[in-house]
Amino acid sequence: MQPLPSEREKSERRLRRAVILAVAALIVLASVGSCSRIAADYMWHVYDSGAVIVFSTSLKTRLLVFVIAFLAAFSAIFFTGRFAMNTLIIFGRTPATIVDALLTGVIRFLQTHGPALNKLVATVFGLILASWMTSNWELFLRFTHAVPFEKSDPLLNIDYGFYVFKFELYQLIVGWLLALWFVCAIIAAATYAAVRGTASLARMPLTTPSTRMHLTLLAAAGLVLFGCIAYLKRYSLLTSSAGGFAGPGYSAVKQMTAYEILAYLLWIGALLAAFNAKF
Repeated sequence: MQPLPSEREKSERRLRRAVILAVAALIVLASVGSCSRIAADYMWHVYDSGAVIVFSTSLKTRLLVFVIAFLAAFSAIFFTGRFAMNTLIIFGRTPATIVDALLTGVIRFLQTHGPALNKLVATVFGLILASWMTSNWELFLRFTHAVPFEKSDPLLNIDYGFYVFKFELYQLIVGWLLALWFVCAIIAAATYAAVRGTASLARMPLTTPSTRMHLTLLAAAGLVLFGCIAYLKRYSLLTSSAGGFAGPGYSAVKQMTAYEILAYLLWIGALLAAFNAKF
């Protein structure tokens, strides 16, 4: 005869079912609009234009971009939250007061249900970021069909095809990675701050040797991304039409040099931060 499940096991099962239902509802809500647009595109390409191959190409590109973006975003957010939640096992002293007992109960709740909440957060933000990337699927298709113009710009000596087929995609990827980094940084910083504040209130011992390394590596990743933004800004100045004429003026050319120096300084700072995290 099997023993009856305890109240803790029952609550865990209820929370697990709630998480599964919430994720399923989010997926359904997110897919309704996309499915309706895909159906409309299919009807138009089949019955109006007759170009079914155009529809199949766009659909394959959207699915591929969505899957890759979702897996990348989910993995980054999930492992960031999982690594940060490892600090929840730091409390080893038996609570001596009511406040200690309450705070310890909160920590135990997070220890028990934290993994499920982490998966939910990673899934939600993964779907959001993947949808954002998928909405720009044309840039990926343009990138895969890039051809050289066999004529380069006079300042950077880069083929004009780079600006037509690749530059916008690079901007999108860097912006997307920056948004992903921001989500991961907020999750990690909020978790560490909450744990540290809880430990301070409860006057419990706090030992987090990995916290500093984790936050430092996140800071290094942010410096790398901000350096990429500064570096790409050089190309934006080449395609600018400000000042009453197309292309960069005298001040814009000087700004290009400044952005390049700034990018290298940020990348050097990222290397120093990563080295500091290791040692």
